[in-house]
Amino acid sequence: MRGKFVTAFSRLALGAALSVGLICGSGRPAHADASDSNVAKGTVGGAMLGAEIVLLTESALRLDQGWMYVVGGLAGAGAGAYLGYRIGDGDNNQPPALMLAGGIALIIPTIMGVLTATQYALPDSYRTDDADDSDADDAIDAADDAGARLTLPNVGLAQAFSRDELAFASRRRVSELHLMLLRGVF
Repeated sequence: MRGKFVTAFSRLALGAALSVGLICGSGRPAHADASDSNVAKGTVGGAMLGAEIVLLTESALRLDQGWMYVVGGLAGAGAGAYLGYRIGDGDNNQPPALMLAGGIALIIPTIMGVLTATQYALPDSYRTDDADDSDADDAIDAADDAGARLTLPNVGLAQAFSRDELAFASRRRVSELHLMLLRGVF
């Protein structure tokens, strides 16, 4: 099932990319200038941002049907490409460049959000061996804690030196900012 979804999604993504290429190239002279570059940046960046905004919203709502992601992503890409084309048609090159940079920056979070929302979950009716052993429950809890996993960034403020270190080395008090991105238990 998932293989068919990935194949269909990749074909639709290729079709969307070719459509964006045709939109960028239609009706323009053969020579390229700065306005053509802005139109291309705006169209591609807008298509990426439009699709990513829709896909991130769908994944935040935890939709699990693949067709919803395909239809929503294509609709968002089409709307974003049109808006990006309009924005890139102006004289200022900053908005199209920012749209392209934003589209590139959201690629990985969008992929992770969609994969997390559509991952396979066992049905509630499926049960394995009912073990009344508390040792088995402890082993399962320990297995859940093992390994590395990504979590939301955890920000903390801590003192760089303990009181003993401050007194011994006659240092001044310094604070550190701790930003935890990856947590691992081995």
